[in-house]
Amino acid sequence: MTAVPQLFNYVDGISVHFYQANQNTPPENRIAGFQQVQRIIQPYIPNGKTVPVICSEWGVSTLNAGAVNETNQAWFDVRAWLTNIALGLPVSVCYAFNSLDQYNNPDGFGIVNNPSTGNYKPAFVALYTTTNILSGYFYEGTSSGYAQGDYVYKFYNPGSQTWILVVWTSGNAHYVNVALSGNVYVKDYLGTQRTVSPNGANSIPIYMNGGPQYIYVPYGESVPN
Repeated sequence: MTAVPQLFNYVDGISVHFYQANQNTPPENRIAGFQQVQRIIQPYIPNGKTVPVICSEWGVSTLNAGAVNETNQAWFDVRAWLTNIALGLPVSVCYAFNSLDQYNNPDGFGIVNNPSTGNYKPAFVALYTTTNILSGYFYEGTSSGYAQGDYVYKFYNPGSQTWILVVWTSGNAHYVNVALSGNVYVKDYLGTQRTVSPNGANSIPIYMNGGPQYIYVPYGESVPN
């Protein structure tokens, strides 16, 4: 880039395919890499111009060497999309829709095994669930005070004036207390809903694992800082 300092006069974005050598590596490990790209390009962007980094391809396979299982594929695909939102990436492309490559051979990356029969993998259902739940909501940061590897993302809908917390962990599954005082609805990564009641300490117990969960904050209640 130093050889062509005027490059960003002519481009509108930087496309990154941030695959990881070990497919079982949590997708949150990509965060530092995206931030590094953003730092590298920033000095070369002309004043008054925005040149976003976009994730134009990313996915994990359930078939090839070092493959993940179908549950982890679902978890990772959704978590990659959520972390991209938190990074301010305006475009995220999941590779791929169909689990057949360009030669019609199965490669396991797809979120659908066979589009003609509607054979959806859990990743398809998980991505549908998160986009449906968070439609109309905007990312508003994270809640602090949790262990490293625990994620609590805050989303706000200005129309309904409601909040949803999206929580998961990249570590071992465990319980956390979320500072909410009333009964709440919680949906798992596949959209199954349950009710969680406070544990008596003005907080609700949530069993965090690798699958994103969606906590519907009661109307009028403040979200945790």
